[in-house]
Amino acid sequence: MIPSQPPRNPRSAIDADERAAGTEAAARPPFRVPPNWRLIALPVVHSTQDVARDALRRGEAAGLGPDGAVVVWAGQQQGGRGRHGRTWNSPIGNLYTTVAVPCPQGLSRATDLGFAAGVALARAMEDLGFGSRPGCPAPHLKWPNDLLLDGAKVAGLLLESARDPNGVPWVLLGMGVNVVHSPDSTETLYPPTALCHHWSEDSGRPLEPATVLEALLGHFADVVVLWRREGFGPVRTAWTSYGHGLGEPVRVRVGTVTTNGVFLGLGADGALRLRDSEGVDRTILAGDVFFPSDPGTGDAGAADDQGVFGGN
Repeated sequence: MIPSQPPRNPRSAIDADERAAGTEAAARPPFRVPPNWRLIALPVVHSTQDVARDALRRGEAAGLGPDGAVVVWAGQQQGGRGRHGRTWNSPIGNLYTTVAVPCPQGLSRATDLGFAAGVALARAMEDLGFGSRPGCPAPHLKWPNDLLLDGAKVAGLLLESARDPNGVPWVLLGMGVNVVHSPDSTETLYPPTALCHHWSEDSGRPLEPATVLEALLGHFADVVVLWRREGFGPVRTAWTSYGHGLGEPVRVRVGTVTTNGVFLGLGADGALRLRDSEGVDRTILAGDVFFPSDPGTGDAGAADDQGVFGGN
């Protein structure tokens, strides 16, 4: 077993070389994280993004190496946020985490990591039985990085950046998964859901934030290694295998401008590719996206830029 929630001691850091931290963690088998990754587990934080940023500024990533990462896991957030400074409620029982990844070569391809994280989230869901067990729908990814079950949003991501004391840039990937709670549908632009609403009791695995996190970190580490070695190509291929709405009508709003077309997939840079009503292929780097075919959406199917964590 692994702890279902972060330990209650004020601060604990567990990495591949630290087999326990604090009385509670020491009483259990270690929380498995990838080699050279450091886990900071806290019961309550303002924001996991803020904790990760502060840890980097204090030099807590020193010695991890270029293949390392810093992971912040919180049981509850009091100031979770999304894009454009939006706030988000973060009740106990869901997963709130930030993974900070070093990018010593710069941030020009930082957005690739958002797609890598999306792939890792989808694969973590498959580990839990989604897509293979009765009552557990297959996971899909909605551009750019919302995780969907049965067309409803169950997880979202927020990408930010920070620098360590040596000036090395890091990408901060804030990820939130609705495990047992989801916001009211009147509070979101895209229909929300939680894992528990689709969970099969005969799965044999506990439905807990820790269970999701352990699977997520393992897959994310693998995808990041692949990305560093081969670039965005294999990440793009993997994302496309989970892509939601491929070949379907799509509407994209950028400010006051709306473009209708057919979703063609990802560009080489991760941009959304669509063919508009006049047969012209377009690439879109940012915007609110929705698919009219999704049940219960219409304009409400637009990406709301708010994951459970607070962002996508």
